[in-house]
Amino acid sequence: MKLKNCKNCGKVFIEKNSELCDKCHQEQEMKYIRVKDYLWDNDQATIDDIHQATGISKNVIRKFVREGRFKRL
Repeated sequence: MKLKNCKNCGKVFIEKNSELCDKCHQEQEMKYIRVKDYLWDNDQATIDDIHQATGISKNVIRKFVREGRFKRL
């Protein structure tokens, strides 16, 4: 059992193959779902468009892209 600090909020948590605590991980997944749902209807949207429509930061959107989470929905 390894303790780790959450990269988002700094809270100490037991590591489970994630850099985020359960709460922050769940919040991030909800953001991903909002972006994915927006892209479903707006497949030519830019990062600026997505940010404006969802309110999710451009850095978070870029992180999702780097992780390869939008490989053809």
